[in-house]
Amino acid sequence: MDNENNNNQSQNVNNTMAIVGMILGIVSIVFCWLPFLPIILGVVGLILGIKGLNASNTLPQNKGKGMGIAGIVCGAIGTLIGVIYTIVWIVAIVAVKDAYDDAKKEYNSYKKITKYSYFSVQDDTAVKTILDNYNF
Repeated sequence: MDNENNNNQSQNVNNTMAIVGMILGIVSIVFCWLPFLPIILGVVGLILGIKGLNASNTLPQNKGKGMGIAGIVCGAIGTLIGVIYTIVWIVAIVAVKDAYDDAKKEYNSYKKITKYSYFSVQDDTAVKTILDNYNF
C-alpha cells in the first residue's frame, strides 16, 4: 500500500518552474508590442525555463523537459522582440518630442512677428484688407 502511494505521488509530480517559464515566455511574446514589460517577462521566463529544464533531469520520465525548452525559446524570443520594440518606442517618442519642439519654436517666432502687424503701418504703405477690393 505504501509503495502504491509513492508511485501515485511520483506520477503527479509536475515541473512547476518549467510550466511557469513557458507561460511567461508565451506572455512575453503576446505583449511584445509594449515597452519594457516583455523584457521583464521574457527574462524571468528564460530563467525559469532553464531551472525547469535542469530540474526535469531529476524527475521521473524527465517531466517538464519540453516545457522547459519551450520556456527558454519563448523567453528568449520575447526578450529579443521586446528589446527591439522598446528601442522603437524610445526612438518614436524622441522624434515626436523633437517635432513638437520645432513646431512650438516656429509658432512662437510667427506669433512674435505678427503680434503687432495688424495695427501698424509698415514702410509708409497702407495695410490692405479684403474690403479694399470693393467699391462702395
